[in-house]
Amino acid sequence: MNTNNGAINPILSSSSKELLSLQQPQFSSSEDRFIYFIGVPQKYNVLQDDHGTKAKQRNLYRYDTIEDKIQKIWSKDKGIINNFSVASMRDS
Repeated sequence: MNTNNGAINPILSSSSKELLSLQQPQFSSSEDRFIYFIGVPQKYNVLQDDHGTKAKQRNLYRYDTIEDKIQKIWSKDKGIINNFSVASMRDS
C-alpha cells in the first residue's frame, strides 16, 4: 500500500514469469528492502517420498524492493522447504 495516497499495488504475484506459485511472504525490517518467500519455479521437479507422496520442489526466494528483482537464495536437490522465519536484527 502506498502510504501517501492509499493505493494498493501488488508487488509479488503467483502469476510471475519465474514462479508458478509463492507462499508465506515475510518482510525483513532490519534490511528495509527484502521480502522473503517460498516459491515453486515454473520449471519444477516433482519429488516423491518413501510413502509415495508427491510434491513440487519449493525454494526460498527474496524480492528486492529497490532493484525490483526476485532472487533464489536457498534450494536443495531432492528437498522441500515447508516453513521459514525471518529474524530481524539491528545494531544497537
